[in-house]
Amino acid sequence: MESASVVVDVTDADFMETVVEESKRRPVVVDLWASWCGPCKTLGPILERVAEQRGGAFLLARLDVDVNPYTAGQFGVQSIPTLMLFKGGQPVEQLIGAQSKPAILSKILRTASLWSRNRARIAITVSPTSWLSSSRSPSRSRISTQIQKRN
Repeated sequence: MESASVVVDVTDADFMETVVEESKRRPVVVDLWASWCGPCKTLGPILERVAEQRGGAFLLARLDVDVNPYTAGQFGVQSIPTLMLFKGGQPVEQLIGAQSKPAILSKILRTASLWSRNRARIAITVSPTSWLSSSRSPSRSRISTQIQKRN
């Protein structure tokens, strides 16, 4: 796969190389769709335009779930359209169903912006003392989100 690509079709066979490996270099948005899906037909061209306008800031990878059921099943996709955003070889965001164009674009562009500009890293930490010293479970413990600038 050429690194200059902005939109590619992926399959079960090349998903690891095209999506997971490429997401270690730049964000990848996976559009899980099917030819019979009306909202997918509307969303696809919008995503393609945004990918082209951003000039490679992220890769748009399109996966037809009817032809490639294995990958969709691995990620538990039960409804389409589904968008999955990958960074660093891992899925970091998932958008399910028809959503507003501004909501979708905001998530994609925010993810691409944070990655490409290396602005911040979000670290979620659980304070072990808050639940070890009480009867509360870790799920109820205090979770703090810290944004730390990268050095």
